[in-house]
Amino acid sequence: MLRRAFMACFLVCAGEAAAAELTLSALQDASIFGGAAGYEQAADGAGPYLWTSVTAAGVARRALLRFDLSAIPAGSQVQQVELSLYLSRAQDRDPLVSAHRLLAAWTEGPANGGGQGHGTPAAAGDVTWVRRSFPGQPWAQPGGDFDALPSASVNLGFSGERYTWGPAPRLSADVQGWLADPASNHGWILIGVENNSQNAKRFESRDSPPSVRPTLRVVYAPPALAEQGDIPVPLWALGALGAVLMGAMLRQR
Repeated sequence: MLRRAFMACFLVCAGEAAAAELTLSALQDASIFGGAAGYEQAADGAGPYLWTSVTAAGVARRALLRFDLSAIPAGSQVQQVELSLYLSRAQDRDPLVSAHRLLAAWTEGPANGGGQGHGTPAAAGDVTWVRRSFPGQPWAQPGGDFDALPSASVNLGFSGERYTWGPAPRLSADVQGWLADPASNHGWILIGVENNSQNAKRFESRDSPPSVRPTLRVVYAPPALAEQGDIPVPLWALGALGAVLMGAMLRQR
């Protein structure tokens, strides 16, 4: 009886202890602009906002984000991923915004488009609708090279709130793949509904105050903890173990 009680508690505690969690800030983010004459060379990599969807003037905007995953040990098993952004302004129509895995590297650049949502002329190192890194390195497809199947989608509501993409299996698979091949980590591109006008969205960027910056929450199992016999047992778990053992002893009397 005592042995069974000990093993049951140990397995529960070990499972809890094996899971780890990190909340990461964006390493890069930027917005690109297209769909209207003169905007394909506009950029906004250093501004306080990220932009998606379409303006009243017919300008389509997409937001790019990338996170540094190097703090997660190689060989970890990703269990859950959540991408979170703060929506600070929005039109009411067409709320869906999807995150797609990017397939090519890009650079953030120095352009700061401020609060107008139209960007500013690209400088060296900016990402644009047609360039992964201005003035060279074109995208294979204007608007970015990305997986056509969304990794996660969100229907947005009112502004002034955080919205979260995930948890979703494809979002976790993206991060798992990047852990296995860090060179393939190009992040995601956020794309709203682009076949209607004036459904613009504005999110806070990594250049905004810390409380509203984009974040990535990753829950993962570190590699080989159980095999190494090295699972840390927290104090609450030791207390639970003691209670189980005491109950078993009393029942045997």
